[in-house]
Amino acid sequence: LQDLLPDRAYSPASIGKAIYRQTGITPPSGKFDVPAELQGIFMQAYYGGRAECHIRKAKVPVMRLDFLSQYPSANALLRNWEILTAARLSFPEVTDQVRTLLEGVTLTKCFNPAIWLDFKFFALVQPDDDIFPVRAPFDPRDREHLNIANSRLTSEQPIWFSGPDVVASVIRTGKGPKVLKAIRVVPHGKQRGMKRIVLRGAIR
Repeated sequence: LQDLLPDRAYSPASIGKAIYRQTGITPPSGKFDVPAELQGIFMQAYYGGRAECHIRKAKVPVMRLDFLSQYPSANALLRNWEILTAARLSFPEVTDQVRTLLEGVTLTKCFNPAIWLDFKFFALVQPDDDIFPVRAPFDPRDREHLNIANSRLTSEQPIWFSGPDVVASVIRTGKGPKVLKAIRVVPHGKQRGMKRIVLRGAIR
């Protein structure tokens, strides 16, 4: 990467940002006109960097698993590159389509990469013993600090969740949540001014 000095590569994120700069991709905040209401929806549905431990301080049988490249895999399956490189975005309401999707979704179907394109939505859900990521003070001795966990959730207040989290709840509970409204993120066209680069001198 031409403009990234080794002593400035603090993490993989530094490399990713340098790639964006060299390809000429304009950051989403600089090219998409997204209303503040939608920004709030997207942030309410964001639960990044969570890790979980459901059984603590007890000896139990374990199996070591290697979840290789989870974030790149999810981004590729959702084809988020099309959003990053789009000229513009639209956010149509797709409530009926999402309800129909959730009625038929299964774990087996999720192994078909094509179905992941249908997961690119945000849904306003009325949780009723569903399993969703929850940000809350789980330690009864510390009510100030919030943590994130996938927990059974019932709420009188509707909450926005991302499509993959809604699908995961269906798979884990065997029932679809009550979806009050759903919107989809649809990319249109390609941003002008992007450039091709060569990764590690080999991959265009």
